[in-house]
Amino acid sequence: MPTNDQPRRSPLLLGLAAGTGALLALTAFIGVHRLRTVLLMLVLAAFLAIGLDRPVRALMRRGLSRTAAVAVLFGVLNLAGCGFLALVVPSLAGQVEGFFAALPGYLDQLTSSGLLAKLEENTNVASALAGVLTPSNVASLLGGVLGGTLSVLTALMLGLTTVLIMFFVLAALDRLRAGAYHLVAASRRERVAGLADAVLTRISAYLVGAVGIAACAGTATFLYAVIVGLPYPLVMAVVVAAFDLIPQVGATIGATVVVLVALTVSLPLALGTIAFFLCYQGLENWVIYPRMMGRAVKVSNLAAIVSALVGGALFGATGVLIAVPAYASIQLIVREVVFPRRDVS
Repeated sequence: MPTNDQPRRSPLLLGLAAGTGALLALTAFIGVHRLRTVLLMLVLAAFLAIGLDRPVRALMRRGLSRTAAVAVLFGVLNLAGCGFLALVVPSLAGQVEGFFAALPGYLDQLTSSGLLAKLEENTNVASALAGVLTPSNVASLLGGVLGGTLSVLTALMLGLTTVLIMFFVLAALDRLRAGAYHLVAASRRERVAGLADAVLTRISAYLVGAVGIAACAGTATFLYAVIVGLPYPLVMAVVVAAFDLIPQVGATIGATVVVLVALTVSLPLALGTIAFFLCYQGLENWVIYPRMMGRAVKVSNLAAIVSALVGGALFGATGVLIAVPAYASIQLIVREVVFPRRDVS
């Protein structure tokens, strides 16, 4: 009879090991779920730090240390942000003040026109409002407004914290990279380091190119708004540039906002704005995007759209921003690691 030399394991020990593994997996899942905001902040901070590594290295080639180069970049970005706020905030404050100053006149025109009386006669809107504006509903409305205000303030604080973490990661990026490579076995370290550097280069190239494309879109929108007399030209430029950072669909969303603003002026202006964005989008897709991105990020339009949708569904706005370079990195790893192994076997 054949003998079995392998020792028999106790069912109790097997069950205990399986239960322990399941408990550890559940604990890890709960921990990741509770720390999801912090983890997203860290991922976004690292992502932005990789993108800003190029200007830091350009300053380092001029003789600055990495800490000094990060400090210079921090100062430049702060000055740019303060200058932008100095341009936008007074304009927005004046426009909001003018709106509220003109609001009594709008109400007088509305009441003198007899429109409210006709509306009340036809729809009995006053009694409907009286039924809706109960103390409980008003309290709920105020609570919702307060909650929304707190959410906005929380988002601003998280954004500022992410930016600060980004600069700390940027200052220590070389040490973090060297430490991560040191965890790999020496026999495979050179191969892993080369592949990781290629991934980081691709991510950095994508971010630099995306910011450049967004800046072109914002500048073109500002010039068009000034020429045709579109309201809030600087705000419209910022809106278009911010949405243009979203792959594929962002430009359409930003253009829609500008068209709606133009529609408040006149229908011909809105039609002209649509024509402008159609022409500019063709220019961006066929001239600006290929020149900005070059061969750094080889991602098809279909892959970019699907990546943005999946990233947004999983991680919200952060997922949309990192979706395309994440896909490009995975694509690079598959081409350099998986395909060669398949070809050999």
